[in-house]
Amino acid sequence: MHRRHHSATRGAALLGLIALAACSGQPSAGILPSDLQSIQIPARPDPPGLLGVLIDRLPPPVTVRANASYPNPLGEPVAQLIAPDIADQMVGTSFRESLDGAARQSLALASLNATAAPTGKAIAWESEDAQGHPAAGGSVVPVRNIYRSHRGLPCRDLQQHVQTPNGGASEQVTLCRNDMGDNRVLWLPGSPD
Repeated sequence: MHRRHHSATRGAALLGLIALAACSGQPSAGILPSDLQSIQIPARPDPPGLLGVLIDRLPPPVTVRANASYPNPLGEPVAQLIAPDIADQMVGTSFRESLDGAARQSLALASLNATAAPTGKAIAWESEDAQGHPAAGGSVVPVRNIYRSHRGLPCRDLQQHVQTPNGGASEQVTLCRNDMGDNRVLWLPGSPD
C-alpha cells in the first residue's frame, strides 16, 4: 500500500514537472483583465519553457529562388493564356476581321474551354469595348465528341456563335490536340475529317 502511494505521488510530481517545463517562466500579465471589458494581446508571446522549446520548434527558414522564365512571378503581369496569333487562328475566318483583339481572345478562350465540355453544352463568352460596355458576345458549342482524325490527332468540331451590334453569325471550326513537347499541349486549328 505504501509503495503504491509513493509511485502515484512520483507520477503526479513527474506530470507536474512536465507541465511546468512546457510553460513559460514569465507570468502572462494583462491577458485577462479583471473587468473583462477588453482583452489585450501582448506584442510577442511569452517564450516557451524547456520542454516547449524541444516540442514546439520553429520551422526552418525557407529560401525563395527565382527560376525558369519568370524571375519575379508575383510582381509581373500575368501572361495571356493564348498567344494572340494562335487566338486568331482559333477564331473562324469570317470573324477575324469583324472582331477586335480582345473579342478574338475571348472567343478563342471559350473555344478552348469548349474542347473539354460535353457535346451540345454552350460555353458563353463576352468582350467589352474601351468604355466597359459589351461589344461582342456569343457562345461556342461542341457539335460532336472528340474523335481521332486521319492524321492521328484527337480533334473536336465546334460551332462558334458571334453576336455584335451589327448582327449575328455562326461558323464551325475544328481544333486538334497537338503535343508541343515539354509537357505543353495546345488545341490548334485543324481540318475536319
